[in-house]
Amino acid sequence: MSPWRLLWLLSLPLLTLPLSLSTHAGAHRAHGALAARRAVTACGPGAEAPRRYEGGLLGVRADVTLYLGNRSAVFVLSGAPLGGRIEGHGSLAGAGDGMAGAVVLDEETRRALARRFVAIRRASYSEARDSVTVLLSIPLFGVQRVVLRRRV
Repeated sequence: MSPWRLLWLLSLPLLTLPLSLSTHAGAHRAHGALAARRAVTACGPGAEAPRRYEGGLLGVRADVTLYLGNRSAVFVLSGAPLGGRIEGHGSLAGAGDGMAGAVVLDEETRRALARRFVAIRRASYSEARDSVTVLLSIPLFGVQRVVLRRRV
């Protein structure tokens, strides 16, 4: 094993320290860090750096770290309509190079959103606009579109 690979593997816990999962008060916090570590590990050393996007809709703020190399993202949703904070990991369904499609969430995050009757339907990345567009199904509001802008 090369020294760079070893250094990369040893630095993974440091990359995930600020992340935590809090789907409701008293929830355990280990899952969010594990999801982030899986996303980072899948990209591997030498892969393109993650990109951060943020935006909001109806009082809910979204902070997303996008990993283009493996078509996945680690995200934090927060706001009063959610009753706190939800953190999780999602990826685009199916194989391929396309940057749009149905979203597959980790099971715990899917359940946390389902308890609030919210579903993330689709997501797409636009390189030209440097943005991420997400289609959501929200109670009383139906299907809504939120555009996340690149965070600098």
